[in-house]
Amino acid sequence: MLYICVICSFTQAQNVQFTQFNLNPLQTNPAMIAGFNQSHVTLNYRKQFIGFGESFVTPMFSGFMPYFRNNKRWGAFGLSLIQDQVGNAGVLKTTGGNFTFAKNFELKPDSENDYKPYLSLGIQAGYYQKQLNFSALTSGSQWQNGSFPSFVPSLPLNENLGADTKGFFNANFGLQYYTADSCGRQKFFAGIAVQNLTRPNVSFFSEKSNLPLIFIGTAGYDWAVSGNISVMPNFRWIQDQTTKQGRFGVMGYYHLNDQPGFLEESKVGVGAYYDINGAVAMGLEVHQKNFFVGFSYDMAASKNLNSLGNGAIEFTIGAKFGKKCRIKPVEEIKDEFIYDTTVVEKQYKELGVDSVFTNVAKVNVRTKEVAEVVTINKKVVQRDDAALLIPTEEDLKIFKNPAYFYYVSSDINRSTKVRLEQIAEMMTKFKGVKIEIQGHACNIGVSEEANLKLSNDRSIAIKNSLVAQGIKEDRIKISGFGSKQPILANTTEYGRTKNRRVEFKILSIGNNK
Repeated sequence: MLYICVICSFTQAQNVQFTQFNLNPLQTNPAMIAGFNQSHVTLNYRKQFIGFGESFVTPMFSGFMPYFRNNKRWGAFGLSLIQDQVGNAGVLKTTGGNFTFAKNFELKPDSENDYKPYLSLGIQAGYYQKQLNFSALTSGSQWQNGSFPSFVPSLPLNENLGADTKGFFNANFGLQYYTADSCGRQKFFAGIAVQNLTRPNVSFFSEKSNLPLIFIGTAGYDWAVSGNISVMPNFRWIQDQTTKQGRFGVMGYYHLNDQPGFLEESKVGVGAYYDINGAVAMGLEVHQKNFFVGFSYDMAASKNLNSLGNGAIEFTIGAKFGKKCRIKPVEEIKDEFIYDTTVVEKQYKELGVDSVFTNVAKVNVRTKEVAEVVTINKKVVQRDDAALLIPTEEDLKIFKNPAYFYYVSSDINRSTKVRLEQIAEMMTKFKGVKIEIQGHACNIGVSEEANLKLSNDRSIAIKNSLVAQGIKEDRIKISGFGSKQPILANTTEYGRTKNRRVEFKILSIGNNK
């Protein structure tokens, strides 16, 4: 019976929390799952040694799926199944599962920041059953004559232990504030969860033993040190009526963002954690765009814990499904294109002069119409000057700004079409001008081969438009670079928009009439 009491006391105190809590959001805070763009399926396994040759063994299977409205994170649904076994012989098992719902609120929808603030609320309800395994117990009645050699395990326990199973319902609640971009990459998060809201009675005996309220606080910040290295300091605080656990640590990641194929969007992370109760943990994570794995090892950092054999190992493997990056609804996008052009207007043509403009056009992407054009830097150039046969720096400004394209498209939009008309008119006037059209793409294609093809298709589309307006093909060279030459980081939607472009390189200005 003393053995039973020891095991039950460990069971009452056991609060299943995984070291790598960021890889197991359903067991940490139900609000966390509202911050992801992709569905996750995860298998966790933890073995924690408690001394006396015994251990907790905890496998867990979980999954959650985000829900979108108008291409925005509205919320998420999750399901988890867990078993917590006490003792190598399975003296006591707790088996159950939770259903989770989380609602997401965008706090500043009109913010121009890449990382917008969100607030998520999560609720979790589940049913658990504890089972006591009598075959793993011993009592004095199984020892004949009270001597060691006479132990007979087949003899009855002769103890009135009451029921061998205990079922109960439970509920948890969570709240989290975080900032994230359109791809679900979180820059900062801070949350609090409350477990055991129903305070269920888990005792096998007549005396009540209600689970205590458990409060869990988490926070972290993703700091980009360079283009390939980031670190995430984070902490978790767990407290109930009698115990508390504070764990502080940092994860460092090396990103393989520019690698094509299997390594695309991959990162490898290593980290270390310190617990205020005198333990340290080491963690290893490998992330790829479709799966992730993790391993951690907890060890005692004090002589008191080490004497009890305290420690834990943990494995995690998971898969991700669905789109990672959610493109904003086109109704809400207005791109601004700045271009310089030389225009021969009728009123100036009659006077025998040319007019030079710098135009700024705002284009509605949904309707593909120019919403507004503002003309600046207007001046007049006399046409009787023979130097007009060779373009000036002002004339060539039209080539300095890229032409932009929509997501995964080589179609020429309205603003680019207007601009190409101006380029064709300028090249018609200055027949010695030869150019190279250089196509580019962002990194969201299915592969780098697809990005390369898309960039070439964009160059071809620009060339075909100019040829259709009378420009000879031998004055135009085309090339494509895929996503290998971004002008802004592909980690933000703004950067990816600016990388979907075609640039114009002047090969010669000539002196032909």
